[in-house]
Amino acid sequence: MTERIFNVSLEQISPDSNQPRKHFDRQKLNELAESIKEYGLLQPITVMRNNNGGFTIVQGERRYRACKIAGLPSIRCIVADIEDSKLGSVRVVENVEREDLSDLELAREFQKRVDQGETHQQIADSIKKTRAYVTQRLALLKLPENIQRKLEKGEIGFTEARILALSGINRNEESEHGYAVTIEELEVYKLFHSGQKPELDQLYLAYRKDLATLRRAKQ
Repeated sequence: MTERIFNVSLEQISPDSNQPRKHFDRQKLNELAESIKEYGLLQPITVMRNNNGGFTIVQGERRYRACKIAGLPSIRCIVADIEDSKLGSVRVVENVEREDLSDLELAREFQKRVDQGETHQQIADSIKKTRAYVTQRLALLKLPENIQRKLEKGEIGFTEARILALSGINRNEESEHGYAVTIEELEVYKLFHSGQKPELDQLYLAYRKDLATLRRAKQ
């Protein structure tokens, strides 16, 4: 990847429709815009030339959006030449390093790459993470939509969502009762699975075993 820095009009720049990050916190954008007004843009964004004679954002869409809010006419850009085969990895790596992507956004991006024939290990190697890191996030896509929404809104965390995924509930289990049982299991986990008191861990495992027996009896 070669790069040069230019001052580019914001009107010539477009966001990348394939950017894995979809959610941008409005309050944080406004705060960044105020900082840019006062101190300027400390780090340029990265763009690549597109077929329309303009530029497409590779890295830095949040900074681009903040500059637009701040009313700046142009922005400092690194104009990079990136091989198409490496572009997907560049997008994800930048967001992973900045922790800009939610776990579900990562999962959706990983799934795109799986659909294109990449293995979990290949994806992990490309972003300098473990295979488990990739596999655990892909598992989130099997959760029902309402559970995914809870994760997106921050009502449950990644660890809790993983427990729900491991519990066996999936997108085809649409019964309200199924959700209630699983959410109850999550609450039990939060109460007892401390990792510090073996007797509580044993209680939790016993609960899981009894719950599994009840589920099999219902089938």
